[in-house]
Amino acid sequence: MKFMSPTGQSIRVVLDGSSITWVHTDWTDIPAKFKAAALGAGCICEDQVADMREAKELNKEELLRGVVMNLLKEADVDKFGQDGLPKVSVVNEMLDFKVSKQMISEIVMEIDNDSTPDGEISS
Repeated sequence: MKFMSPTGQSIRVVLDGSSITWVHTDWTDIPAKFKAAALGAGCICEDQVADMREAKELNKEELLRGVVMNLLKEADVDKFGQDGLPKVSVVNEMLDFKVSKQMISEIVMEIDNDSTPDGEISS
């Protein structure tokens, strides 16, 4: 398992008072038996970072979905392009991260699919 020290210094990880390993400021492979002790010492597990990235991406998608849904409800024509989708510039202004036209299009398609019974195409 890979761990990293978030402190800027290596962290000494002790198991049962006799087994010792070190976790450094870069990703360090340590035996699995040290996992609980390493976490207890404040080390970061590679799996935690992956989970945090995934959670952050899910959160961004939820935020984008909320912004797009609000724009669709408002139906302010000045905020939409000729293609009928919310303008990228308008969406990006409302978020603290940048999105693409493709991302907006995918969210609109999901919203359309969610709002029609059994995935039927609405007219």
